[in-house]
Amino acid sequence: MKHIFLTDNHLVSPRWAQAFASINTVSELPADWQGAAARPDVYWWCLFDHDAGQSQVERLLRHSAQVIALTRQENIVEARLAISWGARGYLHYLAVPSQLLQVADVVHAGGLWVGPELMRELVRTPAPVVEKVKGTSLATLTPRERSVADAVAAGHTNKEIARALDITERTVKAHLSAVFEKLHIRDRLQLALAINHSSNPV
Repeated sequence: MKHIFLTDNHLVSPRWAQAFASINTVSELPADWQGAAARPDVYWWCLFDHDAGQSQVERLLRHSAQVIALTRQENIVEARLAISWGARGYLHYLAVPSQLLQVADVVHAGGLWVGPELMRELVRTPAPVVEKVKGTSLATLTPRERSVADAVAAGHTNKEIARALDITERTVKAHLSAVFEKLHIRDRLQLALAINHSSNPV
């Protein structure tokens, strides 16, 4: 999998190369960029210039590229903006390699990724750009799966959930996989929105 980082040359993190074997950093897409026929798997888009960034990401999305937004300071307004433009992930540009890998895996699998704090904000005050997951049947979940799902919706990490329920992180991941499959959703944000929607029906 190739990873292209769209960023100003002076804003580069050494952690990118630590996370991925094949990366390239560019300040803008080349004029002769061929889009879908030649695109790498994931584009990491640094949100340091919103006007230039929007034109770049719109060009990528016209060709169905997978785009993850990077920022110097995470905030809910910018997260919503990035998602509304079509980004599939949003995090700090100095994120540690393990987190970069996690985000890449979620996005490559078709999911959407934001950090726990921002996820709580998005769920509390959902914007139109974040589609609520409807038609899900929480009744199909086992009591333990529902406990894990509720904890995810509250913004807790796998480690925190494991500690609270006195189970291993591996078991938490297994329960989450079952929950995603039963509810036909792909990521933690969709799960949180599904739980929130069931508790506060429109």
